[in-house]
Amino acid sequence: MRRRLTELSETGTDEEYLSFARDAAARFPSDDGIRRELADAICRCVMDCDTPDPALLREAETLYNTVLSRAQDENFRAETLLSLSALYAYGFRDARKAKETCQRLSPMKYCRETALASGIGDGNTGAYIRESIEKLTDALGLAIRNLVLNEDLPNGADTWETKIEMLHTANRLYEQIFGDNLMFYHIRLSFNHWVISTYQMSLGQHPAALNSLENAARHAAAYDRAYEADHGKCYTSPYTLGIVYPSPEHTDFHEPHYKTNCRWLSEKLAHPRYDPIRADEDFRTLTEKLNHPAD
Repeated sequence: MRRRLTELSETGTDEEYLSFARDAAARFPSDDGIRRELADAICRCVMDCDTPDPALLREAETLYNTVLSRAQDENFRAETLLSLSALYAYGFRDARKAKETCQRLSPMKYCRETALASGIGDGNTGAYIRESIEKLTDALGLAIRNLVLNEDLPNGADTWETKIEMLHTANRLYEQIFGDNLMFYHIRLSFNHWVISTYQMSLGQHPAALNSLENAARHAAAYDRAYEADHGKCYTSPYTLGIVYPSPEHTDFHEPHYKTNCRWLSEKLAHPRYDPIRADEDFRTLTEKLNHPAD
């Protein structure tokens, strides 16, 4: 049941995902994980609508709040609060409730990783510090990316070169901290290089865009290989030495189980923005490699 829900969340239509989630919740009404999955499915169906169905929004809100009232696991509770805040922000368009919900989360200053990294006397402080570095690096990388993509910020042509450089800075950050052994974090660089290509296409920088797409594809393939082969292995840079790339079920990592990163990127390349370079031999070769990465 859970496996099928995950599969539909990645590869199914919104309607297929929601229908199966409703059936699963009806069959297992006491399973809060499935109830939250139903709320997530509802959100996916309504949040992008210009006029979301108020009844569906209220249903998702009730599901999230019911789950929160019973949540014992702190990670599960925190994830649910994040989902509820997104519902208020993008579904209800209620900034006040979104902020109030976010403020129910622990501040970074007092979070688990920060506390452990300060030393608790069990002899594992070095490992805790490295774990904190890993989490802070990704938090900063994602914050830079979100700053580039935020809809509330200016996005005129005069900002695109700056945004390209900001994304390059995020990529250099990951490379500096994780070195050549990026494993999971290849997915961050792949996404950033793809975004860079969209700005370069808009600027008419077609050779540069093609180079960015080649970098995106290289990291996409590296991420897919790591997903298959590297879970349980350790990062090796001085900053992250000994930190394990955990199993796909680990709550800190929300990885695609049924859609490879190569497939995701290949779908992005179907966008009309790439029509000016679609006939280019290198673009065709790139597309072929993404569609047949194992060949």
